[in-house]
Amino acid sequence: MKLYKIINLDKEMFKGMFTTTEVGRILGESPRTIAKYVDSGELGCERRAPSYKHRLIPSDSLIEFMEKYSIPLELIREHNRKFY
Repeated sequence: MKLYKIINLDKEMFKGMFTTTEVGRILGESPRTIAKYVDSGELGCERRAPSYKHRLIPSDSLIEFMEKYSIPLELIREHNRKFY
C-alpha cells in the first residue's frame, strides 16, 4: 500500500513541479545533493526545453523517491508553496 494512502494524503494535492532548491528544503539536503540524485537517475526530472539548464522535479518522482527511502510525505505538506 502506498504511504500517501496510509497517512490519508491526497496524491492529487501534490501535482506540480519542484526545483532542486525546493526539494532540498523538503528533504533537508543541499540543492547540489538533489542535482546529484537527478544526475544519477535516482530522482526523475524534466527540463522544459533543451536549453533550459534548471532541473524540474515532477511531484510524482519526488513522491516515489520519498516512498522508496521511507521519508514522510508530510514534509511536502509542510513545505508551503505554489505549484508550477
